[in-house]
Formats: sequence, structure tokens, C-alpha cells
Amino acid sequence: MRLWMAILAVSPACGFHSDPSVPIDGPVDVAPDVAIDMAPPPPDMAPVCFGTIAPVCFTSVPTDPVAIDTSIVIDTDNDPMCNKTHDQTMRYCVIIGSSLTIGMDATLRANGDKPLVLISTTTSFTLSGKINVGSAAGSYVGAGGNDKDCVAGTPAGGTSGGAGGSFGGKGGDGKDIEANMGGVGALGLTSFPPTLRGGCKGGLGAGSETGAGGNGGGALAIVAPQILISGQITASGAGGHGGAEVKSGGGGGGSGGMIVLEAPVITLSGAAAVYANGGGGGQGGTDMLAGNGVDGGESAGPLSPGPGGMGSGAKHGGAGATGASGTISTDGSDAGGPAGGGGGGGGGGGASGFIRATGATGVVDAIAPLSIDLP
Repeated sequence: MRLWMAILAVSPACGFHSDPSVPIDGPVDVAPDVAIDMAPPPPDMAPVCFGTIAPVCFTSVPTDPVAIDTSIVIDTDNDPMCNKTHDQTMRYCVIIGSSLTIGMDATLRANGDKPLVLISTTTSFTLSGKINVGSAAGSYVGAGGNDKDCVAGTPAGGTSGGAGGSFGGKGGDGKDIEANMGGVGALGLTSFPPTLRGGCKGGLGAGSETGAGGNGGGALAIVAPQILISGQITASGAGGHGGAEVKSGGGGGGSGGMIVLEAPVITLSGAAAVYANGGGGGQGGTDMLAGNGVDGGESAGPLSPGPGGMGSGAKHGGAGATGASGTISTDGSDAGGPAGGGGGGGGGGGASGFIRATGATGVVDAIAPLSIDLP
């Protein structure tokens, strides 16, 4: 159950496991039923693992601190900052250091197919700036967004609006036009995902030139002995695109993604904010020369769902719906315009994503407007 509530401190999240097996070179003659005592590997060969939702294991743990003091954009598929000495290089981009700091004037934005994992091994993870693994309409897909396990909703028909992406809840339905059904959002997940993954794309609007659905938000895990946050983290979904002026439905907004915080102690202060909201649906296009429908937008904060696209003229198609910032997503609106003018249906809003702090034990009263999925 997702609630608007204070973020919670969590229990230790780092596990350490050893693999005693070692390779044997060449053939070995063994008498039947005779056991062989094998010496364990040297201590520096024993893998050291971090995290539970996104476990990552190293045979040699990096010891240098990592400090990001200027804004950067990384591609999680091939950026040199992604460590290559762990066992999950095909699944995650991992940035690891003895400590990990993102300064007040810095924004770390991560795009690409792989989710982002940040690990501080010895001291703390400190965020004074911003981390953005969300998606933006027409610009980029957040790290790990549009996950392969996403379930698409029912497609829209005629010139109706597309459904919002579903993840932490059901995406909003697109508006039906002229007896053609709008897109219907798939059911959201009923439990927290067992592995780190991004959110889901909104559905296409229907018509001759459809509005594309917004991309789902990305995925981020932070693992450290202590997490200190006075900045902001977002994994929100992108807004859906407006339908074309030849009367087409707007695209649904993308769902929010996933944020996992794992540490014995989590402290948030000042302007700290952590959110994974849904993107707004796109506006429908019309055949009344009013131009294309307006794209939906992205969330600007924990209590600000992505706005639906809505033109100011009476001849525009149906407005897109706002995305979700809690458990409620919204449906696209009717087509506007004068009688006979017609227009595409508005796209549904994207659902919220997931935010988790495992093993909750205490409350930090200073920061209430955060969506937290408890274990």
C-alpha cells in the first residue's frame, strides 16, 4: 500500500557472501566414495555483495571516494563511470566508491536501458543536488525506463485517446470518441517488484497520425551504510504526445519508475524530495485547423502530478489527463470543439511508480510529502 507519509529509516541493506568453490586445472583421479578437502579461496577472492533489491557482487571492492560536483548526463549502457568489475554488468550501471557525494550545484541525470545503482561502501551517500532518472516527452528515456516486463493496456480505436502506463497502479483510460473505445490501462502490480526495474510506457492514441505514449520513468537504487539527502530524486514518467490536427487521439502518459533506498540510517532534511509520479496524457488533435494537440507534461515535485495537455481554443480535441502522484490515476476528457467539429480523445494519465525503504523502524517528521511503499 502506498501512502503519503514521512520517509522511514531502514535496517542494514548490505549482505556479504562468499563462494568457496575454486577451479581445478587438469584431470583429477578420485577413488570412489573418497572425499576431497579443498582449501577455501584466498580472502581477496571472496565476493563482497551489496544490496537486496539490486544485489551486486565484487571480487575486489573499489576503495576510492566518488564526488560529483558538476552536472553530468550519463548513458547507463556504455558510460565509463559505470563500474565493470562486478557480476551484474549486463543488468545495471553501477557507480561505487568508499563514499559517494553529489554536490549542491550538481545534477546527475541518467538515461539508457540499464537501471542505475549507486553504492557507498564505507561511509555515506550524500546528496545535496539532484538525481534524475525520470523521462521527458520528446527528449530522453530515464535509466531502465520502459521495462521489458511491462504489460500494455488495451489499444485505442477510432480517434480515441491512449491509456496511461501502469506500474504502481493502473494507468488512466483514454477518452472514447464516436463509439470507439479509448485505450484501457492495464492492471498495476499488486506487490513491490522483486528486482530493480523501470516504469511503463503510455499507450498510443488512435487515428491517422497518432499521439505517441509517454515513456515510463527509470529506476534507481542507493545502497550505503548511511544515506543523507537534502536534495531531490525523481523517477517520474514522461507526458504523452498530442494527436495530430487531422483528428487523432492523444497518447497516454508514462508511469513513474522505481526508487530504492537501502541503509541502516536515512536522513532527509531541508528541501529533500523523492518522487516517482506519472506523466500527463496528451491532448487529442482535431480537424478544425486548431493545430496539433498539446503534449502532456512531467511532474515537478512530490505533490505535482504530470499535467495533461490542454489547448486554450474551443476547437481543440479532448484534454489529456493528469498523471498520478498517489494511488489515483485519471482518465482523458471528451473532445472539445463545436458541434460537428470533432476531435481526438485525450490520453489517460500515467500511474505512480514505486518508492521503498526496506525494514522501516522510525519516522523522520521533517519531510512528509513522499510516496513510500512499505514492505
